[in-house]
Formats: sequence, C-alpha cells, structure tokens
Amino acid sequence: MRKHSYFLLTLLVTYGVMVSCSSCTSSSEAVISDEPRPSQYERWKEMRHFPIQQDTAPFHRFGDIVVKRNGMSEGAYISKNIDGYRYTEHYPNVLNKSRANPTKSLEVLFFDSTRTQVLKTLNFRELNPYMARFDNAKWGYPSFEYYEAPLESDEGEYDNAVPDTMLTFYNGGHMYKTGYVHVIYSCVGVKDNKMLTWESTILIFDSQGNLSGSVTENNQTGIAIASQDGDILSYGYGNYNENPYDDAPDGEVRIRDLKTGGLVYVTQGEPGIRVMMGPVFELGNWIGIGHTEYRNDNQQTRVVELIDLDNRLSYKKTVPNDEYMKLRGELVGWKDILEYFKIKPKSF
Repeated sequence: MRKHSYFLLTLLVTYGVMVSCSSCTSSSEAVISDEPRPSQYERWKEMRHFPIQQDTAPFHRFGDIVVKRNGMSEGAYISKNIDGYRYTEHYPNVLNKSRANPTKSLEVLFFDSTRTQVLKTLNFRELNPYMARFDNAKWGYPSFEYYEAPLESDEGEYDNAVPDTMLTFYNGGHMYKTGYVHVIYSCVGVKDNKMLTWESTILIFDSQGNLSGSVTENNQTGIAIASQDGDILSYGYGNYNENPYDDAPDGEVRIRDLKTGGLVYVTQGEPGIRVMMGPVFELGNWIGIGHTEYRNDNQQTRVVELIDLDNRLSYKKTVPNDEYMKLRGELVGWKDILEYFKIKPKSF
C-alpha cells in the first residue's frame, strides 16, 4: 500500500497552514468552457485571497509602522521586519502583529479611520481564559517526548488524580479577511509526567475587537472560520496524535451554532481516512474539506466537499478521480468543479 495525497484542495491556506498535493497535476485536455483560462498565478491569487480590501495605495502608514502592498497578496499589506516583529493588514485599519522568527501571532491592533490612534488591542497572552481559571496554570506545551498518558502498569494510580500543573498554549490569533479573529487556547492537565486531561477553547472576536462567541471541546481543535454574520463557526476537531485522549484520531470538521451552542454539521471520513479543512476564498466565505486515505495505485474515486458557511449549504459528492485530476490539471475554478460534476447543495 502506498500513501496517496487525497486532498480536496491543491492549496489549503490559512495564514501559515498550507498543504499541497504533489500528485494533483495532469496534462489533461479537459475543457469546461470557451472562456480563456487565467494564468496559474492569477488562479492562485483567486484561491488564496478574499477581496475585502479594494485599496490600491502602494503603502499604508500606522504611526511609525509602514506596511506596503504585497503584490502576491490581493488586498494585503505587510511590513518589513521591525525590531523582530512583522505587521500585516488583511482587513482595513486592523494590524496583525507577529513575532518574525519563529513566527508567532502576538496581538491584533484596531485603528481609527485615520490609522493614527489605536482603539483596541487584543493581546493573546492576556486573553488566555485558562490563566484566569486555574491557579496552577502556566505557559508551556506538553512535549510528547516527556509526557504520556497513564500506563496500565500504573494500576489506577492516576484514576482520580488532580493535576499538579495546567499547561496552556495557543495557536492562530490574527484578523481574517472576513473580519473575524480566531484564537485557539489549549490546556493540558499534568501530574508528574502523566497527561490527565486535554481541552481547548476557541475565542472569536469581530471586526471591532469584541468577543462574539466561544467554543470549548475536550480535544484539540484546529483551523476555525466563522460565517460572515458570526452565527456559526467551522473548525477542525481531533487528528492530533500528541493528545492521548483524542476521540477523533482521523479528524472531523465541525460546525457549531454560536448562539445555541449546538452542532449543526459534522463531517468525518470512513475509517482510516483523515479529514482536514481550509478556506476557499475563491468562492467567498466557503471552506473546503480534504480527505486523505491509504489506497493503492488504482485509486478510482475521491470526495469533493465544499461548504458555503454564509448560506449553510453543503456540496458533497464522490466523483471519478481521473476526471477530477484532469480538471485540476487545467486549473479550473471550484465553480467549474461543482457544475461539471453536478454537485447539488444540501441545507444544514
């Protein structure tokens, strides 16, 4: 058996997360329409960027910080390395501040319309809910090289144990082009070198920096994307091999109603098929769900799954792999894919 990259997307880009499928190329002669095909560079821009900013100014000045228009990023502005930090503007008048090397999101700064006054700052270390919740919380990651789940030989020693320390860390933390900030805080209870609990909380902030919702799971969560109205949140769940309590080792994509707290959509792969998600900004505020599995060289089918978050529509169909590969080789858009395979939406 060979491991095949069986992703729905050739690019899953979510500010630092990019997964590519090296086998998704073909010399196919498939044709969907008579319209001229865009260049690969133009198609790449469409797939990666959601056109919120229409400003074409060569640079923006935020006090002493200057961000220049990034020619490879539609509507994005980025600074040079400033004293070890880098600033990006993906949403008008909002700066993401990150440590330059190694990259780590630190703050989001909300400016007034003149870009001279900071109206609000989201500092991700200060916002950690676990630091306020637990007296024994401290920043740290439970390295798998040292920490482990209790063993059978421990003979129940840790069954009712209380953690000595709650290790906490965070991922994400930047303003998306859709006008929302998502940051994922994780908390792992440890005693000696044993991991006893694992939990994560996603905080969602709107374009003004106000907390608009949160989701807590007893597992590690991944990429998070909210609908434009902020009513629902999609996020990755599980598929985190360093969590010994992961109840979804192949991963899931969950969509939760932020008002009621209920799950409105869950997608999983068949046993042994891993699932992950990323934005498909070419279509708007959509997500694409990739399915990865072990197959032999005679792979016959693949799953196409796209979700329109704003209209709560799911497009999912198992399609012939050879036809799909021909279309992707032609760099056709996802609208073409949906039309070609006649994938009909279902409401959720």
